[in-house]
Amino acid sequence: MRKIFYRIHKYLAIIFFIPLIVIGFSGSLLVYKTEFDNLIMPNVVSVTPGGQRVKFDDMTRNINNTYINHEIVGWLINTDNTKSDRVYLIEHNDTQWKSIYIDQYTGKIMDKLKPHDSYLSDIILEIHDNLLLEQNGRIMVGILGLIMFFIGVSGFVIYNRFWINLFKLRFKNIAVAMTDIHKFIGVWASALLFIIGLTGSWWALNFLFKQAGQIDENFRINEKIYNKNLSIDELFEKSKIDFDGFIPYYISYPFYIDRNITFYGMNKNQNFLHHQYSNQVSYDKQSGKLIEIKNIENAKISDRFLSTFRKAHFGYYNEVTKFIWFLVGLTPFMLSITGIYLWLKRKK
Repeated sequence: MRKIFYRIHKYLAIIFFIPLIVIGFSGSLLVYKTEFDNLIMPNVVSVTPGGQRVKFDDMTRNINNTYINHEIVGWLINTDNTKSDRVYLIEHNDTQWKSIYIDQYTGKIMDKLKPHDSYLSDIILEIHDNLLLEQNGRIMVGILGLIMFFIGVSGFVIYNRFWINLFKLRFKNIAVAMTDIHKFIGVWASALLFIIGLTGSWWALNFLFKQAGQIDENFRINEKIYNKNLSIDELFEKSKIDFDGFIPYYISYPFYIDRNITFYGMNKNQNFLHHQYSNQVSYDKQSGKLIEIKNIENAKISDRFLSTFRKAHFGYYNEVTKFIWFLVGLTPFMLSITGIYLWLKRKK
């Protein structure tokens, strides 16, 4: 049985080690996406907190006057008040999402309108999400997550008495050192690699399990997509009244026929395992009437379970866990180097 698992472990690792390294390394960088953006484009993403935020309606008028024939489709409110808001737009009669950064304390637009995946960290995100191959790439990434899981399981079967030498690292010669390093990293990182691999696979492949709706391929957004007399500021404040303890962090504007205005955010009393967009408050795009409130704590068990995946995948619990997840993302590289060396050594 161990021989069978050894072959599974060996061939999966040899065949897929390059994309696994790419996925792991890009994932490590994304753990610190905010810090990475701040490092390479501080003039775009960093702001100086200065009292009250400018009203959404005032910033919206500024954006609409600057980018005529565009519709705002998303507004990201950064959880860090020293970071600028990010606003997503689609041009009339088009489908491509673009984005700008805006200083929420002055209303100043921080950068030119660009495709939403033009920034370096967004390109890294696309690599991690789909290897720049769009939907086919997402399927590949989902399969890679499962492969990472099976490589880990087979490794445990091969080293089924791993706890005996759990802390042993010998450096008698390079072969012994490579063997111990491979086992040491594999054992200590395996639990998180299982979690990261399975949560990543679900994110990549869940679109395959969603029931397909009626999609109008000819639909193009225009200025009539929702009632422009509605005040986003009023709805923003109303969401916090309608859902006691709700803190909005993302506004989803209608970008398709059946979409309404939805605020995504966190509940002050939610379980720490859930992410900051786990709860929703939706309003009718024409009348502004409340349609639905989704409190993650009252959701189905399956929805509550899936809501834990975001933090579990990136380690967004605290700064210590973020660093641990960052290191684990680098382990496919070290495991590949040591594993290939051991494979070549055995062949000789």
